[in-house]
Amino acid sequence: MRPVLCVIILVGLCGAGPVAFTQIPEISTDRPDITESAALVPAGLWQLESGLMRERISEESGELRRLAVVEVLARVGVSDLIEARLGAGYVHQRASAGDALSADRGLAGIMTGAKLRLAEGAALLAHLHIPVGHQNLRVPEVAPELVLAGEMPLSERFELSGNAGGIWLSDEAAVFASTALGFDVTDRLGVFIEGYWAGAMDAQPLYQAETGLTYLPASSLQLDCTGGVTLFDSDPGWFLGLGLSVRFPR
Repeated sequence: MRPVLCVIILVGLCGAGPVAFTQIPEISTDRPDITESAALVPAGLWQLESGLMRERISEESGELRRLAVVEVLARVGVSDLIEARLGAGYVHQRASAGDALSADRGLAGIMTGAKLRLAEGAALLAHLHIPVGHQNLRVPEVAPELVLAGEMPLSERFELSGNAGGIWLSDEAAVFASTALGFDVTDRLGVFIEGYWAGAMDAQPLYQAETGLTYLPASSLQLDCTGGVTLFDSDPGWFLGLGLSVRFPR
């Protein structure tokens, strides 16, 4: 995984020169929280949002440890009303069930779609999750997803945002919702707290709490870190992540 991380950092540093950032609007990202922003990438610009995550997931059959999750999302501002999106992830995980151990690594599917501006502070995200990559890591079939995103400033420094949506397979569907409260500590440093819920038929609902930091070394470069836990579970899971996002002229 180190070569992938080095490439991401190199791209960010190359784009962080004073000339590259002088005429580009300040970056706004859909990471590191789970809640998608209602903001679109401005027309004529594109940005790359990437991150590394480590997580532990508790399941009835045993324990799942994802040692490395590389997440990449490319966003392109098509117009003032539409943003094109393409995302992918690479996973290295180990699972244990009793004395049995297994390990998988590979591409965990591809996501493509768009974000549509509905009104000031409101957007609709439409995605297709495509079953490309490792059979045990990707969705089993093409899965459409719709997410309604909204955000509202509470003051000069506080902002409340939230999502509600669902993802559908031929034999089941899952719905989810989240809300996040963000606070600008300074013009460059921000913090957030977030709650997330997801549910599906014949499955226990998932509850998560998350917190994190974002920092802007330059107007078109964002660094972030995040961490969270599963709630209301006798053997809770956890996750930790780091990310880097860069905005470029098209």
